[in-house]
Amino acid sequence: GGTSALGQLRIMRTFRVTRLMRAIRLSRIIRFIVPLRTLIFSISATLKSLFWSMVLLLMMTYMSATIITQGVVDALESGISVDLEHSLCQYFCTLDTSMLTLFQSIAGGVSWRDPLM
Repeated sequence: GGTSALGQLRIMRTFRVTRLMRAIRLSRIIRFIVPLRTLIFSISATLKSLFWSMVLLLMMTYMSATIITQGVVDALESGISVDLEHSLCQYFCTLDTSMLTLFQSIAGGVSWRDPLM
């Protein structure tokens, strides 16, 4: 009888300590959840601005590339040296290569000097 009751008492204490440890662990986790939620909300709020900034950058690159490509095509039709023609066509002969060259120049993928020479 007595040892059985003592064993049950130990089991109950173990359960209580385990519950207490879970509560302490949960309070630690909750302490980090509020700043995490704030951080996630802040990042999601800035994604809208990032999207519209990228759209604006794309539009400006498109307009600039259109003007540059038209100038290069006009220069090619007027008859220029073969070396200059090859250099211009490498970077600005079509609209997509012009946009790529401008984007690479902005992003640091190609030096501004390379397309200009």
